[in-house]
Amino acid sequence: MHIHYYILQLYYFSANSSHITLTSPKSTSPTLTTGSTPSAGDYVPCQVLITTLVDISNALSVDQFQKQLTFTKNFITEINHPERIQYGAYYEGNGNMTYKWNDTNTQAGLLQAIDDTKRTSIPTSLAGAMRVLSNNAPQNRTIPESTIIFVTDTTNSIQIQQAVNLYNSLLKGRGVRLTFILAGNKTDANALSGFNDTIIFNWQNMNLAQPVGWDLSAALRCTPLPSTTIGSTITTSATQSPSTIISTQASSSTMTSQTSTSLSTQSTGIQSFTTPTSGYIPCQSWISFGIDDSNVLDPNSFITQLNFISSAIGNITHPERIAAIGAFSQPVPWNSGLTIPEIQTAVTQMFKGGPYSLRNQFAALLTTLQATSLNNIPVGALIFISDTSDSALAGADQLFNLLTNIRITFVLLGNSVDSSKLTQFSSNFINWSDLSQPKPDNWDALLNAAYGCNKTFRKSI
Repeated sequence: MHIHYYILQLYYFSANSSHITLTSPKSTSPTLTTGSTPSAGDYVPCQVLITTLVDISNALSVDQFQKQLTFTKNFITEINHPERIQYGAYYEGNGNMTYKWNDTNTQAGLLQAIDDTKRTSIPTSLAGAMRVLSNNAPQNRTIPESTIIFVTDTTNSIQIQQAVNLYNSLLKGRGVRLTFILAGNKTDANALSGFNDTIIFNWQNMNLAQPVGWDLSAALRCTPLPSTTIGSTITTSATQSPSTIISTQASSSTMTSQTSTSLSTQSTGIQSFTTPTSGYIPCQSWISFGIDDSNVLDPNSFITQLNFISSAIGNITHPERIAAIGAFSQPVPWNSGLTIPEIQTAVTQMFKGGPYSLRNQFAALLTTLQATSLNNIPVGALIFISDTSDSALAGADQLFNLLTNIRITFVLLGNSVDSSKLTQFSSNFINWSDLSQPKPDNWDALLNAAYGCNKTFRKSI
């Protein structure tokens, strides 16, 4: 068996075709300038707003993770005017912008923020990066924004499509321009073809000090992108290695079709409910499933919970008003762009995290609420909870008062939860005392109220 090694210098997916353009790297020798009233020429390498997101999931090894941070520090030091640089990190479902744009930013402070970044044991998802950007991207700007994102795993087509949908619906219209750095051997540029206006650098071989053909000016869109393409494929080669042809004929629509086909055969537990597109079943409301993704439930009970929620989602129409979020991962916000089967699959693929935290559940719900224009439509939020100890409820009251005009219903999992400790948050409870049963007690009689179908808003309780 022969292994073909190749060097991919730079991809650019044209917005008007499925072709890939190859550009050649340029050398940059920045010279920092100062001045009380900077002009465009004072900005190195050019005058753009800059965002960098690193991946803090478990997708990279410890050594690879550190190389990611070191490389980030290296190119950050080539940029002046740190007030226009922001830095953050992401993982599956979410992330955080740890060093935001600010007139008081310093290069030392920025480098310290990078040094303080810690690797987690949580899986990755590019959708998490899109959520971080959407929470921190200004609506109006006069200066372009260029964003560099390290991508470490492109094997999950559902998560990639979700990221594409979030970008197209929340970021593209705001002028956010993406550059991906493929870090590690779990990445494939063709899997990202749904991002049709994105630059991609190859760092699959992280034994190298930096991505192949790295060019900071190109990554930040300082120079115009080429307008020509090389056929429908590109050919790249390394010294004394056979050429490798990478085709981009599989467009984003093809990828979506392939995803839908694979989903239909993945799980026998997935069911869907077909109605006219205008019909809301069971009613027109925003519905959030606050999934208990803590480590409290035993594995069988955890799977039972996920399968039940997946089944319940199969009986709801209009997937744009369905959210499935946990304290440790938030795979499906409202307006996710996913279909009902894709949402069901995302739910059944959720994993167990750490101890239960109602505060973190409230935080995930609050983030989803703040990112959505509700248009005075009722909101029904189900929160599945397996632990009502003092530590599990600590800090929840700090966020609760921000959760206005929604109906919260707690689904009590098992026999050890104490509903009396939750009455400060809601008087709506559904019991699921026996998790060997496929659904909560009296679910069919209570689901309409839990989904907000009674169209009553609540201010506090």
